Amino acid sequence: LDPNVAASKDATAPRCAIDAAGAIVAVWSYAGLDPGKLYWRRNSGAGWSSRKELAQLTGKALGPACAGNAAGVCFAAWSSESELWAARYEPGIGWSSPAELDTGSAGERFATEIRLVVFGNGDALIVWRSTDDDQLSTKVYVQGSGWGASGSLGSVGNSQYPVAVTGNELGDAIVLWQNSDGGLWTLYASRFTSAGGFEAPYVLYSSTIYHQPSATMDSTGNALAAFVDFTVFPASQLYSARYVAGSGWEAVELVNDLDVPREPAIAMDDVGNAFVAWRHATVSGTGVSGSRFVPGTGWEERVLL
Repeated sequence: LDPNVAASKDATAPRCAIDAAGAIVAVWSYAGLDPGKLYWRRNSGAGWSSRKELAQLTGKALGPACAGNAAGVCFAAWSSESELWAARYEPGIGWSSPAELDTGSAGERFATEIRLVVFGNGDALIVWRSTDDDQLSTKVYVQGSGWGASGSLGSVGNSQYPVAVTGNELGDAIVLWQNSDGGLWTLYASRFTSAGGFEAPYVLYSSTIYHQPSATMDSTGNALAAFVDFTVFPASQLYSARYVAGSGWEAVELVNDLDVPREPAIAMDDVGNAFVAWRHATVSGTGVSGSRFVPGTGWEERVLL
């Protein structure tokens, strides 16, 4: 995407979105540039467009996020020193002017763990952690109205581990995050709907060590979460929990406890079939395994990938 990357300006966290027709939008920044610049390219099926500048900021543009819907509408969001920014892309129109979503204390990176979900109607949900107060903040974009007021799902304590967000075209989403009080790590989940906003946080799991959550959702609002329990270190267990639309969360169940599973990544199709892949360690080295989930049947035996 960019032949001009040099050691002095490493590309930082490139992200992309793909629509139902296969068109791709890619966004990236450079860690070594100050003031920061955010770049993008698009491939509509006939090759990549030229590299273009999306934004130039007052500080470094770090860790951009990018997500889109089936129609090709996508959003990019990024943190720059004491600011959080976002811009919206629409096919045939291009990018909107960057909008400043939040500000905080001056620093290299004010907002971290930025996550985006774009719904079928062009609305969007953004979630981020503020380094000022460790609150997990949210904002909703409504087409025709723009970005609304910021909300909060609560504190993440001294937790700096990943936040997981998943959603579908109908306007449903689920956010997973952790709160550490210095002795216990609690994994929370909250469901969002475009009509009703966020539900009260639900305690999904808790233990004395962090959980590395991942989440996915089907087209009707059913969701699967995958996460790890490292309490009996160096052993660990990979767990999952299923959210059933109209019913709620089912009981947590074990997926795998062999070879120290860690860092799960989960994906689901429109009818609820899912697959989770994870990294693992053995006495002979490291590897990647996976397991398939079938609605009505459950998790299959792991496969060494």
